[in-house]
Amino acid sequence: MNDTTQVKMPLNPLKGTWTNASLSIGRVFTIFIKKSSLFSDILKVKIYLLLIIAVTICSCRPTFKVRKLSYDDSTGFYKYDKSVPVILPDKRLVNKDNIQAFIQFIASYRYADNNNLLYQPDWVVSKKDKELLDSYNKVIQNILNKEYQISLSEAKTFKSKLNGAGGFSDIDFWIAYAHLNLSNNDSAAYYFTQFLLYSGYKYPIKFRGHFNSEHATRLLAEQKKYAADFLEGREDLPPVKPEIVKHRYYYQSHTPGFIINHEDAGVKNFNFFVLPILYDNNFQGGQGGFSYNKFKTLNFSVYSEIEKEQQSLKIRIPWQTYISATHRLGIKITPQCRFYSSVINDENYKGILTGSSVSIGYRITHRVYAGIAYTTLYSTHDAFINKRFYRAQQLHGSYDAGIHLQLIKSFSLKLGYSDGYGMFGLLINNVFSGYNEKTKSSMFQFNDF
Repeated sequence: MNDTTQVKMPLNPLKGTWTNASLSIGRVFTIFIKKSSLFSDILKVKIYLLLIIAVTICSCRPTFKVRKLSYDDSTGFYKYDKSVPVILPDKRLVNKDNIQAFIQFIASYRYADNNNLLYQPDWVVSKKDKELLDSYNKVIQNILNKEYQISLSEAKTFKSKLNGAGGFSDIDFWIAYAHLNLSNNDSAAYYFTQFLLYSGYKYPIKFRGHFNSEHATRLLAEQKKYAADFLEGREDLPPVKPEIVKHRYYYQSHTPGFIINHEDAGVKNFNFFVLPILYDNNFQGGQGGFSYNKFKTLNFSVYSEIEKEQQSLKIRIPWQTYISATHRLGIKITPQCRFYSSVINDENYKGILTGSSVSIGYRITHRVYAGIAYTTLYSTHDAFINKRFYRAQQLHGSYDAGIHLQLIKSFSLKLGYSDGYGMFGLLINNVFSGYNEKTKSSMFQFNDF
């Protein structure tokens, strides 16, 4: 059962949204992008990619609002926006005993920031993620083998690999449990207390696919109750069941083979976007829409394009058809429908394109992945869409393949081949921004697969 604490105060939250970022990027395009040589085009691509990164990173910073505080009765501490634990300046979790002290602390500042949240920074994806998980599993394995002294040594190693491990994981619980089984009750009481005061997560965010999962939250609640019962002197403590954590790969949202990844920064149940439309390095119009991302295996998105010669509305339902246990391989099927209206040479074209795409993604390493997608569309009328002619009553196919380098989370460098021409640039979730070899110009588009 959750209750919500709401306090009215004159806070000025930092304003940063994906929509604002996209509008700012659009204004940059209208000023800087014009017809030019290959060299200058590539230079411009680099400039606006840097702008996108800078604005997006700023927009992902959480805006702290006291009304978003809620109490999690199962774990015994307050969370922000029902997900991020809230902490005092000394890193203690905010609970019912110290909530008023926290409110007073917040009220003394004009702006609240990430220092009030037990927020785990996570921009880089690398093989060190697995090394950290393996270190944790050594602690668990030795507890399962009843080698408690060795598990204490492995726990020390794990803490040395993760800064702030006491807050970002349940490692203090396992240290306490090992001491308890070694009959070191004073040490057990100390670490159980540390666990109750500081631990806001079962697993670190580097444990891909496990961090903040429902299963992890339930296990953390059980551990919190166990520690509290021990400190209260209860003797009938329930059995503890340590679990080895399976390694999983990180995957970027909206890439071939995968739908939304809720561990990505800026991902919410609803995401809105507004972007420019470019052809031949000229600003031609705008495109925008929203996506609904609540479900783990199914998304829903609607977006439209408005320009001088064409207007369209697109509806897509990406479905995570298959994902391997390690998240290394993913298969996605995306049924879609496009309503369009075009005017070419004073002739009106109106109709519907229906079809679907199938995409496959595979993580070669932690930072390199490959993807391929094939889309088939059936047109009801002769039409021109995005300068391409679609003949009525026919199926039309298109493909996209590429190799990607994961620069940071949500940002990949792509080298690809699409419908007979090469392309390279930056993939920011489902938005590709880069250079088109066929038209020898910059491009800015959504991935429809």
